[in-house]
Amino acid sequence: MHEQRPVSLAIGDGAVIGKIAIVGTALGDVVVERADGDETEMNRRQLLRRISSGLGLGVSVASIEAVDSLRTVAEATIERGALSPQVLDSWEHRINEHVHDYATRPARELLQDLIIDFSDLQALLDRCRSPRTGKILVHLLGRAAAVIAVVIDDLGATRTARSWMRTARTAAVEAGDRPHVAWTLAREAFFLLHYGHSGRSALEMSRAATAAARVTWSARVMAPTVAARAHARRGATHEAIAALDEADRAFEHLGAEATQGLFGWSYRQMTFSAGKALTTLGETRRALAAQDRALALFPAEEVLDPALIRLDRAQALIRAGDVTEGCRFGADTLRGLPPAFHSPLIVSWAEEALSVVPRVRRGVEVADFRAALAGVSVG
Repeated sequence: MHEQRPVSLAIGDGAVIGKIAIVGTALGDVVVERADGDETEMNRRQLLRRISSGLGLGVSVASIEAVDSLRTVAEATIERGALSPQVLDSWEHRINEHVHDYATRPARELLQDLIIDFSDLQALLDRCRSPRTGKILVHLLGRAAAVIAVVIDDLGATRTARSWMRTARTAAVEAGDRPHVAWTLAREAFFLLHYGHSGRSALEMSRAATAAARVTWSARVMAPTVAARAHARRGATHEAIAALDEADRAFEHLGAEATQGLFGWSYRQMTFSAGKALTTLGETRRALAAQDRALALFPAEEVLDPALIRLDRAQALIRAGDVTEGCRFGADTLRGLPPAFHSPLIVSWAEEALSVVPRVRRGVEVADFRAALAGVSVG
């Protein structure tokens, strides 16, 4: 009868294989029993030496089974947390829903759901030991972080939004999603055009996005679009028009997927941004034409971007000297906006329109525009 000496083996970060009894000393026969418990590193090394010694003297069925048990547990550790394709598909669908909802749902309402789903995805990733599943979860986590970043910027917290976008970019790098890496650079550059930023940092980031993007990726159009608006803010008309032309040429090379949704760059989005750059340059006729084209392309259920286009139109009219019509148009836009869509981004575009009103104009229409703006609640 062989004497059994129990030894435990721990693999990885606290995963316990269980009690293993070494049977005999000459042939190193091993019997494996499953149990829970914590053992020291010394016991783990001792067990491995005994198994190795036994195999060196003579291979038995029990010894082979003991060694294979190490492989079995290691494989189980790797696959722990692996999710079924159906579950992963459901999460992919959920993130795509958020992407779609960005255009139609109020920012605060959408953010609440996004944060919950991000937390759930993070918990799944924490428990996951499957490299394949882990890579998919990192990809989904990065996409969720990107949508959160855009929503938070709409709510006025650009610094926090940029932190979320860096998280999205890190996840895209880890997941090997190079188009999304380039997209995060281009989209973050847009953040740097909001809330009174000078546009210099946006221009620098647009160059990084251009360098990271291939010709068929959405970022390849987004980057020169950002550059055009940044140049326009600096009064560099020639550079701004050249960047708009570059965006037009680049758009012709985009694949269908690269023109869809938040992670794409559609013709209406490009035209919308072109109108903004042209307004800033004082190219009123071209700006109004771009705004007309963009507004005709947006579906009725989208609220935010059409409202921004109308506020840009108000600014274009005011810059052209039609202060009465510009202020009336701006006031009507703000009053027609559902309260759930009131946001710091809306306020900033209205304030920008009012900022170009000549100081000598203190008419009723200007006061009415300011009153409509005062009625926008972002608290």
